[in-house]
Amino acid sequence: MSKLQTIVDYCLAELREISVANGYNLNVDKVNEWREMPQANKEDRIGINFRDVEISSEPLADTGEMRTITVEVEGYVRKGQATPTEARKVIEDVLAAMGSIEVYDDIVHDITLLDVSIEMEHNEKMDAVFVCRFAIEYLADRFEL
Repeated sequence: MSKLQTIVDYCLAELREISVANGYNLNVDKVNEWREMPQANKEDRIGINFRDVEISSEPLADTGEMRTITVEVEGYVRKGQATPTEARKVIEDVLAAMGSIEVYDDIVHDITLLDVSIEMEHNEKMDAVFVCRFAIEYLADRFEL
């Protein structure tokens, strides 16, 4: 398995741990990879979608290359009038989950929060969509993911 896939799997595992039972603010109903966010419907729900959207490289002297993966964690919250508050809680949970990705197995060198954006839509109920972008750095051999 490539280092990239290992890092993606680790991120997904951490995001899937978001639940009140694990010490987070809220329970996330579903964590997907590269899926469209759910269409508005009458059900209250909280969902997360993970995407690895860009990989860049910087050559290092004798040690291969430093890769930087830009990942997006998109979230969807529908909780009626409490939607803005619940969306902020989910963002806090996402930041905590992604922040728990420490240097492990000599793969991840660093993880940085790039930005967070949030939008509110007023349909039958209020919907929130947010995106948290992170940069994850790791060492790789030339032409290795």
